Amino acid sequence: MTSIKKKMCQTTIGVVSLGLTAAVSTVIAHDNNSRVTDIQLRASSSGTPPSGPAGYTRIGNWDVDRGGSKGTDGSTGHYMMALYTNKAPIGSLTQCVTDVQLRASSSGTPPSGPAGYTRIGNWDVDAGGSKGTNGSTGHYMMALYTSANSPVKNVALNKATKQSSQGWGGDPKRAVDGNTSGNYGHKSVTHTQAKKESWWQVDLAGAYDIETINVYNRTDCCGERLSNFYVMVSDTPFPADLNSAKNQANWNQHVAGRAPTTQTFTVGTKGRYVRVQLAGSNYLSLAEVEVMGRPATKPVSFCTETEKAKKELQAKLAAAVKAQKEAQAKLAAEKKAKKEALAKLAAVLKAQTKAKAKLAAVVKAQKEAQAKLAAEKKAKEEALAKLAACEKAAQAEVIGGNPVVQRAVTDSRKNFFLVDTNKPFRAEGELTWWKIWAGKTLPVELVIYRKSANSWAVVGRSGVKRPTKTGFNRFRLASPIEVQAGDFVGLYYPQAGSVSFNKDSGAWDLGNLTGTVLFTGSGAGATAFSGSSYRTYSVRAGGIKKSAGDGAADSAVSLQSVNYPGRHIRHRGFLGFIDPIKSELDRKDASFVMVPGLANSAHISFRSVNYPDRFLRHQFFRINLHPSDGSQLFKLDATFKKVPGLYGSGGFSFESVNYPNHYIRHSGFALYIHRNDGSTLFKKDVTFNVVSALFVDQSQQATDKAQAKLNKGLVAYYPFDGILNASGHGNLGTNIDQFKTNDFTVAFWFRTQEKSRLFDLAGDRTAGSHGNFLAIRMTGKHESVPEGTVTVEIDQDRRGTNFIGIKSTTTGLNDGNWHHVAAIRDGKSLALYIDGKLENTGKAAGIANIVNNNDFRLGRSYAGFPNAVVQYDNLRVYNDALTGNRVKALFVEDRP
Repeated sequence: MTSIKKKMCQTTIGVVSLGLTAAVSTVIAHDNNSRVTDIQLRASSSGTPPSGPAGYTRIGNWDVDRGGSKGTDGSTGHYMMALYTNKAPIGSLTQCVTDVQLRASSSGTPPSGPAGYTRIGNWDVDAGGSKGTNGSTGHYMMALYTSANSPVKNVALNKATKQSSQGWGGDPKRAVDGNTSGNYGHKSVTHTQAKKESWWQVDLAGAYDIETINVYNRTDCCGERLSNFYVMVSDTPFPADLNSAKNQANWNQHVAGRAPTTQTFTVGTKGRYVRVQLAGSNYLSLAEVEVMGRPATKPVSFCTETEKAKKELQAKLAAAVKAQKEAQAKLAAEKKAKKEALAKLAAVLKAQTKAKAKLAAVVKAQKEAQAKLAAEKKAKEEALAKLAACEKAAQAEVIGGNPVVQRAVTDSRKNFFLVDTNKPFRAEGELTWWKIWAGKTLPVELVIYRKSANSWAVVGRSGVKRPTKTGFNRFRLASPIEVQAGDFVGLYYPQAGSVSFNKDSGAWDLGNLTGTVLFTGSGAGATAFSGSSYRTYSVRAGGIKKSAGDGAADSAVSLQSVNYPGRHIRHRGFLGFIDPIKSELDRKDASFVMVPGLANSAHISFRSVNYPDRFLRHQFFRINLHPSDGSQLFKLDATFKKVPGLYGSGGFSFESVNYPNHYIRHSGFALYIHRNDGSTLFKKDVTFNVVSALFVDQSQQATDKAQAKLNKGLVAYYPFDGILNASGHGNLGTNIDQFKTNDFTVAFWFRTQEKSRLFDLAGDRTAGSHGNFLAIRMTGKHESVPEGTVTVEIDQDRRGTNFIGIKSTTTGLNDGNWHHVAAIRDGKSLALYIDGKLENTGKAAGIANIVNNNDFRLGRSYAGFPNAVVQYDNLRVYNDALTGNRVKALFVEDRP
């Protein structure tokens, strides 16, 4: 006989109907761990049922010719037929055979089967003709038919959805998009408003036999919102209110607690509409809802044993399918992780190669630098010895005489002296330069006069100089001339011609003066000398003022470039430049306090006005603004000798104390220390006018006072330099966050570049929503908060008692730079400071009592986000509310 093989799922053959003119029913018996994969139809002419293949079970036999027949070939016999099935282990099947129908016809062609059935084979019963004992004749044929159920699948996928309301872009169709991710940032999670009995539902667009429903919860936060809810199935649309919906439902199930990440409901009923509805008031968010079923069919009558076996096998298949999906997902994840690991390894290897090359370059540079340092060691030692011997204070400028202006009359005198009595020196000092206007390039000499009563004396002379050009001429003294307050500046012309002597008001003792002497007229605004016929002269001399103390140290100044008078020395990005000064920030950056030299108090150092812990110093010959590390090298690099300007008649130049003959110089508007090459350009580039500070901080005094009070109320201080708690108060920081209802301040520095994470910078929050906590949060990416926003929240319990939250108005704080945060509670009020400035304030209904057993943690990430990458410095916790001045002082004192 013909062998018919047809795979059948774990439901196997429930009830098998077989017949010729009428259906005969029987049951295929099998255990729960087998299935039918083959049907064998056999025949015999002995009048008894034919035997089947080894290991097969006979499930029925039929009398073909009702007692006797005779074939056209003359053969006679009593033909019988039997149906046999085998069993095989359960496998992965796509169709379920639930019924077998055996039909016959006498027309010589295959008989038709029931509607919806498939013919899997047909057989010629009597090989062309037969005659039954009842006289009937014909050509009998038989055919075998089977039914097959549709496979179970997610029938909710991409179907029409609705929800009670919508918030934050949480469209209801996200729950049937096939994406089970519970991360709201992946745009796969629904979201309603916080309303009573919020609901979501799907229309399957037809009746389905529903076996299970899988509900996926939100995972990035707020998973507790999906609790105390119902899942329901109905043939008709649901009404809005929960009670009416439950009464109408074909099936419903209640979940009292919080739903897990994925929850499966066994349904086993028919329906078209599926709803998820909260019993209370809250937001409703769903990641995905899968409705597993097949199109509804008329039920097949099974016996109790077969139905039980069917359900058990269905459950096993569902578990096997689930395990297979999980294994496939795990395999995909492992493949992805392996691919990422390989990419990361390749990047690491590439970075290592670059690092090796960079290290080789650094080693080479270090060797060259060491060689250079060795060559300059002797010069440094000599400079240090010179510094140790020097005991003079920082010096300022001393000036005598009138500003030099152009004169119209040419020189025509000889052997006469000029004395300028209008502009004497105002202080004691050493003259180092002098300048005049020359109508002709005739010899001239600087003379310094001192008057005591009616006696005059010459206390210093420069030696005769010849101007190099007509016009302004500036001369440097080979040896300084000591002057006192009240001394006068004058000139001597040895070859200028003849002129009479005018002593103004009487016979004064001219001391060591020989020749014609001219004195200025009384009260003259410029150097106009007595006698209207005489030439008007002008001379100016200057140098370094002597002082018994620190001189100009501790004074706020700005430094103006001589050859670029529109530019001043300023720090920008903690590097030195000369820039045009326009804004208030420019003025702050261009203002410095000249303090006694860090390496030698006889010289000076420049401390920044707006970064008072930082000084100008040279490093690899570039001028930087760095905080002092206390080393001798830093002190030497930040100490300069103030000398008369190398160019022009005024100004100053600043010589490095550990690199003698190297001066602060601008090159391309950037600041360096360069060796003096003697050129005019070099002299211009290293000469600066010392002027009053462009910025004076009126609040500095209040800030300085506040700095002295930084330790008041300090509970814990973590500088993150290996010291557990450096507060000096004996408190190691245990339970530092248990503030109860007291005032407090939490302040620290941080920097991060996180762009897609939601995490707490600091605090003891553990819940996604309300609870008992203090949380200082950073938003990298969120559905409703700008990126790089700092938020401070305080809460007392899960009901939100005395809750308060405020956000920074400044955003983009995840820019990779250091920022200072201070969160301050003062009674019911909450304040947030960013980088020493007040950002926002708020007031709660009452004072939240913060008492819990939670750890105070830094950088806690929310569910669904990897751990954040954040750097911290100088964490301080106070048991009182700091004032604005104290916060500003903290910002200055603790800067990394």
